[in-house]
Amino acid sequence: MLDLPVRAAVLEALRSADDLFSSLAPTPQVGHFHFHLRRGLDDLRSAFAAVDAELAGKAGADPFPVLRAAWSHMEAASRSLPGFETVDFKQSCCAWHQARLAENQGGFNGGLLDMDS
Repeated sequence: MLDLPVRAAVLEALRSADDLFSSLAPTPQVGHFHFHLRRGLDDLRSAFAAVDAELAGKAGADPFPVLRAAWSHMEAASRSLPGFETVDFKQSCCAWHQARLAENQGGFNGGLLDMDS
């Protein structure tokens, strides 16, 4: 089930981050970081558009490959500049709950939180 208030809050945070990021003028020292962060933000926006198309009943792109591409850019950005490490979502509370649900319901949602695959 989609949590619409959480989705709206995340979309607003993404818009705010995009606005703030767009106002930056990267120096040559952070150009590689800036490139990957920009691509990651663009991919996140594309993933939201794919989810919105799916919710509207339109045939759209699968959001998961785009989401994984965004994650790859975030990881590349984190490697290019110290102090911007990514978080391992495999240790998140969502991952724990997903594993418990899989144990109790006999299924697993294809590694949704495994962004490394």
